[in-house]
Amino acid sequence: DLSGYETPAEIAAAKRRHAAALALRICLLLAGMFIAACGIALVAASEIGGTPIAALPLAVTGITGISYGKTTFIVNAAFVLGEIALLRRRFPIWNLVQIPSVFIFSVFVGTAYSCFSAAPPTSYLGSLSESLGGSALLALGILMQVRSKTLMQPGEGIVFAAAIVFRRPFSTMKIINDCSLVAIAAILDFLFIGELYQIREGTLFSAILVGLLVKVFNRIR
Repeated sequence: DLSGYETPAEIAAAKRRHAAALALRICLLLAGMFIAACGIALVAASEIGGTPIAALPLAVTGITGISYGKTTFIVNAAFVLGEIALLRRRFPIWNLVQIPSVFIFSVFVGTAYSCFSAAPPTSYLGSLSESLGGSALLALGILMQVRSKTLMQPGEGIVFAAAIVFRRPFSTMKIINDCSLVAIAAILDFLFIGELYQIREGTLFSAILVGLLVKVFNRIR
């Protein structure tokens, strides 16, 4: 909104400030995506269970052998289609930017997972440390993305769409969404693998800790 500026010089200066602010917010978004991706990958590499949002991509990876980065993109692209199906005409066209955004995020996840899984933990304490550390990174990355005020990732976007359609609080739909993803992943694991794959106590730790740590980091901020 440039209505408060009068002279061409003031308008030009305001445009430069707005452009610089947008560039900083985009940088904050990308940094948040990278840190969140490292958190998700570190929890998955801990070998005591991935995050709830990663449960379905990990299940598809375990069943098909497709890389974790690719299954992350596939599942998140399906989330965008889910948003469109739920919102229909109310779906903002701008939200289609989520697809290239999640492609970048998937590259981050796949790269980080390859690095972390190359050096697996040698003890349960090491696994626990990686799981808790990954949850902390994920919480920090989520907070940075939210504070950037730019773009919502598909994993949260479909929850927001469901909250609008079913007129339920976002927090309630988030819990339902996470539980549903873990349940679907567990069913697929039993059907195609015969056992749970990457759904363990680390999944529960992440489900509990991430939301709490987002609040803690926000207070510190």
